[in-house]
Amino acid sequence: MKMEKIEAFFDNRAVEELYFIVISLVLAFGILQTTGAVLNTDKPVVSVVSCSMYPQLHVGDILVVQGQNFEDIEEGDVLVYSTKQAEISVNGQSYRVTNYGQPEPVETSAGELSLLNVENTDGGGSPETAIIRFNGDKYRIEQDRTYQIDGASLTVESVDGVSIPIVHRVIEKNQDYLETKGDNNNQQLSFETNVTPEQVHGTSLFVIPRIGGLKLLVMDLVGFNGDRPFVVDSYPSCTERA
Repeated sequence: MKMEKIEAFFDNRAVEELYFIVISLVLAFGILQTTGAVLNTDKPVVSVVSCSMYPQLHVGDILVVQGQNFEDIEEGDVLVYSTKQAEISVNGQSYRVTNYGQPEPVETSAGELSLLNVENTDGGGSPETAIIRFNGDKYRIEQDRTYQIDGASLTVESVDGVSIPIVHRVIEKNQDYLETKGDNNNQQLSFETNVTPEQVHGTSLFVIPRIGGLKLLVMDLVGFNGDRPFVVDSYPSCTERA
């Protein structure tokens, strides 16, 4: 009777989802705490969130990242890097601000300017909004609009990149920059033709398969798998693009 109650408890979908969320969080937190300094990177763990590297990487895979000196990166490596940047005009003078490599605030004619993040307000396509810090205060400003802030005129001239790290393959290495491309993408994206050393978090050291695989292993080990497969994953299915 006791075992039947335990199995019924784990048959509850909400409990299953919570169970595996907790497992993944504990795993990720443990790796972050113990490997960040050892692996020499500020991003020791990243998740795959798109099909751009399919079939080598699947949505839901977790990558453990090894920090690398630029000279040690080779063509063919799976690179993890950030791309957030914007061109912002302050009182008619343009400034390029980035959000990688722990940059210092940019000194403008009207005060200090930092880029915190970029985003797309409609949930897709290219970013069109920059989240900035100007003279200590946080603002969300949209591309091609002019704002009056602290007596200064600010205009976002362009926004580029995405709000999460990119996981793509190095296809060309030059003296001071890299070019990347997703294995499953038909062509390079605009930000992939000039990836500079300060953007790079590292290269893929090894992959922890999507939580679906981890889930089945754990359930087998603890004896709750029973005679049915678990189907609680909601990852999108990837296909190879022509």
